[in-house]
Amino acid sequence: LEVPFEYEICDDGIKIISHDYCEEQHVNVPEYIENKAVTILGKDAFYQHDNMCFITLPQSLEIIEGSPFKGSKHTS
Repeated sequence: LEVPFEYEICDDGIKIISHDYCEEQHVNVPEYIENKAVTILGKDAFYQHDNMCFITLPQSLEIIEGSPFKGSKHTS
């Protein structure tokens, strides 16, 4: 199963670093990757994703670093 995110495995779960498909309008961040909870949304994870209108974040998310949606016109 291909995951459209660049991520790193941390002690307390998964950190999303970036999303590979900038053209998607609805992005679903999964609850788990490699059987580990997604707990961190990294700074600039969705940088300049102008087509993104909706994002679904997992309940496991604990930390949102910096400005993960920087440069995206549909976010504020």
